[in-house]
Formats: sequence, structure tokens, C-alpha cells
Amino acid sequence: MLSTNSACFVSIPNPQNKRVLIPGRVSRLEENRAFADFDESIAVQDGSELTLYAEWRGKFYQQPARLVSRSTADGATIVEIERLGEPVNCESRSIYRVSVASQGLFAIVDRQSNCVLTDISSEGVSIIARKPLEVGRAVKVMFTVEGTKIDGELRVQTEKKLANGTLRYGLYAAEKRSALRKGLETLSIQLQRLQLRRLSAA
Repeated sequence: MLSTNSACFVSIPNPQNKRVLIPGRVSRLEENRAFADFDESIAVQDGSELTLYAEWRGKFYQQPARLVSRSTADGATIVEIERLGEPVNCESRSIYRVSVASQGLFAIVDRQSNCVLTDISSEGVSIIARKPLEVGRAVKVMFTVEGTKIDGELRVQTEKKLANGTLRYGLYAAEKRSALRKGLETLSIQLQRLQLRRLSAA
């Protein structure tokens, strides 16, 4: 997703959950680390989570990341960023999501119980919560559907305020080879089969 001397952006969680992109430029890459110069200060502590964005082959991608450290060289501030998980195409809508909003399914999310599950896919879930979550943060998620238990961390990717005052969030599993991601893939396939059976019987 990144290449040397290419443009990149980061966004950091903020109280308003507004996605503000801070522009920068990649100076070098080392395995899962990226070193970049940014045009303005990144007002979070070392070790904080953030989201990294870049254009790759004509498409815009995002990737969860962590700010490792900052240093100064030749008057420029160099930020070291650890890339976490896999990049995801921000423009992609190809992942099939199974709607479960009418099935009365609930999840525990970041210690909030009774969060309504609305969609499940092989890459994540969407939920409705009463208390806010920070976009860009990883949160603990736990639920069981059709005998499959999902228990692990998902990253808060999107937020939408609904008319009744509740909040709808899209949660994403960043690690493709994790047990959590495999569980979501298994559950998504299972739900798709059940949905097709219902449609064929209707």
C-alpha cells in the first residue's frame, strides 16, 4: 500500500469522531514499519492507535497502525509508524454482508451489553450502540450466533448517528489470518446459506 516518497495520511481518534486526515510523505519503509514526514503535528502520545491512508494503484486504502516514535533530522520531524493488520480498499463494496437486524441478536462491545447486531460479514460486523465508541480504536467484541462464538478485538471503522439517538458502528477485523477473522468467515458463510434456504422456501 505504501512506497518510498509517496503521499500518505493519518487520522487519529478524537472526541468528535471526525475523520480529519493529516498529510505526510513516506521517507522509507522497513518490513511493517513506515517512516514519514508530516506537515503538521500529530497530537497523540507514542503508542497510540491511528489509521493510515494512502493511494495505491489508483485506489484509496486504509490500514490500522500505531505511532511508535518521533525524531528530528535536518529540521524535519520523522514519525515512525507500525502497520497493523492488512490494508483494506476504502472504495470496495464487494464484501457480502448478511443483514441480521431483524433477528434480535446482541453483542457485548467495549463492555456495553445489548449492542444490537445489524450486519455480519467475513471481515467484520455492524452494531447499534447507545454509548459512543472512538473511531479508529480497537474494541473488545463478544457474541455467539448459530453456535459460532466470536470473541476478540475489532477496530471501529465508521460511525453514524441514527434518528432515535443511538449510534451505528462498522467494526473491522484487521488481521486476515487471525482466529477471529476465521470465525467471522465461517459465520458469514453459515448465515448466507441459511438466508438462501429461507429465500428458496418463500
